[in-house]
Amino acid sequence: MPELPEVETSRLYVEEFCLGSTITNVHATEQGGGPRDGQFDDIVIGEDMTAKSLKDTLEGRKIVELRRRGKQMWFVLDKPPHPLFHFGMTGAFTVKGEKRHKFVKFKVSEEWPPRFAKLEIQMSNGACLALTDPRRLSRVKLRAEPEASPPISLLGPDPLTHPLSLETFAAALAKPTAPIKAVLLAQDRVVSGVGNWVADEVCFQACVHPGAACNTLDPEQIAALHSRLLSVCREACEARADYTSFPKEWLFHHRWGKGKNSEGAPRVSSGHPIVFDVVGGRTTAIVPAVQKKGLLRSPTAASGGVDGRRSGSASGKKPKPPAAMAKPKTKARGDGVGEGNAKAVRQTGGRDVTPKKEDQEGQDKSSVENKKSVKARTAAKKTGRVSTKAKDVAPVAKKGGGPKKKSAAGPAATAPGSSARGGGRKKATPTMRAAASKLKTDPSAQVPTPAARGKQATAVASKVAVAPKRGRAGGDDGGVGKAVGAASAKRAKTTKVAVKPERIPATAVASQSCRTTTAKRAPSRRSPRLSV
Repeated sequence: MPELPEVETSRLYVEEFCLGSTITNVHATEQGGGPRDGQFDDIVIGEDMTAKSLKDTLEGRKIVELRRRGKQMWFVLDKPPHPLFHFGMTGAFTVKGEKRHKFVKFKVSEEWPPRFAKLEIQMSNGACLALTDPRRLSRVKLRAEPEASPPISLLGPDPLTHPLSLETFAAALAKPTAPIKAVLLAQDRVVSGVGNWVADEVCFQACVHPGAACNTLDPEQIAALHSRLLSVCREACEARADYTSFPKEWLFHHRWGKGKNSEGAPRVSSGHPIVFDVVGGRTTAIVPAVQKKGLLRSPTAASGGVDGRRSGSASGKKPKPPAAMAKPKTKARGDGVGEGNAKAVRQTGGRDVTPKKEDQEGQDKSSVENKKSVKARTAAKKTGRVSTKAKDVAPVAKKGGGPKKKSAAGPAATAPGSSARGGGRKKATPTMRAAASKLKTDPSAQVPTPAARGKQATAVASKVAVAPKRGRAGGDDGGVGKAVGAASAKRAKTTKVAVKPERIPATAVASQSCRTTTAKRAPSRRSPRLSV
């Protein structure tokens, strides 16, 4: 790809054959037998220009100077507007009958007009200049004041024509956190004209990792980058971008796949292996044994640090906070009890019920519900109350059976904080305790069993008087009503009636069951309802 050395070589090339000559003819349609032969390329020659408008603008104008900044090149004519040229990735100038450039990635055909020729300019001295571009990424524009208008006005300093000082270079790299290669590739930040291979070469010769953050580079690394940036651009331009003339120790000769050993891994002349990574969106050749990341540790040099250096890690990672500023694992409460025991503290009047070490180990192995149960049992032990394990709580009597044995602690043995969901019962109130004691002393206050309630319902049903049913005419139906009443009374003797249980204290449930019996089929519609 044409970078600063290639574009500078093109400028010298055109200057050698066209400077001081007048443009006599412009051919703005594609030539050379390509797929777009005979067509005007409105992508390469854009900004609403046409073949005719470009021809009328350039013909008869004299080239008085050729200039360049970064990768941009333009002809200074005797009157504006002036044509600007950007070569993209495969653009190049060729002079008829003259030697072509030795670029690595592409070659210009020897025929004339060359293949993919987008623009042909004939000069008064007989020279014929062609702009070729197979990939159509080059651009041709017209500007009245090139250096005062975009894109040239947006470019950074040129390392060859306007080399920046070390102080300016260091100040430009003090704040950016982006990789050094990405900053060098940005044409509008520090410098212009640096492309992919130039950036890799500069970083390799300066022994700086291309992925190192700019604000982690120490003064020695910045000075090395500044020196190598100027020297690489200068030496490449002196060689007229002929890579065969570049110094043999340059990374350039090995980054294209050359210099491989028997195992196939590319290596530099010193024998160190080359690895490839993506930095700044471009494929990057790196020699890890030579190139190191920033020696400053963190982007806080302005705020000071040990010996004026930035604190942090050499790789640019975010440093860990000091131990004094680290966030505590357990948030403390006002009474010194951990957050995990907040519920137990509320239910024990603020007493510290922090579990012992053995209980804590058990909690780590159990689920959330088991943790609550362990804490409740621990609190019961410390307060002198009985545990609320499921085996110690009096269960409700089964259907049709008598009450089961209660625990030794009685019906009120419930630890604070236990609930029905966790296997315990509701906390006993003074009213419930009084009702439980009354059940023990007064047998008449005890709740009858289901069998006793069934006998009482049958006896009441047999005494119910059945009212005679009246006939249609409004008189007595005679023996029919009596027969129906007798039949209903007979059925009532064998029918079990469901009796709604009375509301009893919760403690009584543990000693006696209050389940209702299941009624048999209800009487027919003609039978009168039974009331208890």
